[in-house]
Amino acid sequence: CGSTDEPMLFAYDKVVLDDVGTIGTIRPADVVFIDLGANDLIGLELPIDFVFAYEFLLQKVRTFHPDALIAPIYARDDSFPGFETVLRSATEEAIALRVNAGDTNIQLADVELPNLIDFGCDFHPGPLTHIGMSEKALTFLNDQLGW
Repeated sequence: CGSTDEPMLFAYDKVVLDDVGTIGTIRPADVVFIDLGANDLIGLELPIDFVFAYEFLLQKVRTFHPDALIAPIYARDDSFPGFETVLRSATEEAIALRVNAGDTNIQLADVELPNLIDFGCDFHPGPLTHIGMSEKALTFLNDQLGW
């Protein structure tokens, strides 16, 4: 919500987010899903540098996972008209920057549900919503990688 403390770009390679110096080993993955941005929307506007910071995070993820399919996700929130459009557009812009830089193994993943079924803490998706999202993720993986 506008805070620039510990953005994912700088927190990504920490083992324990709150501990300084806890950089660990990140094992290569076949697929990396990234679901960010919902907390950055303020009045349906993203910070001006959001797309560039997101693109830099995607580049950082690529260095740790050179052969992985990187699959950014955009959050949905039907209670705020326009929310999905703003976040999807920004996510697609960040992806386009990576594709233009030659990263061809990156694909927007639409695994969000139209509505949250249940909630976890702080309005995050709950267990039933995660089950629905995981089913869509499996379909995405089958379509993209034949899994």
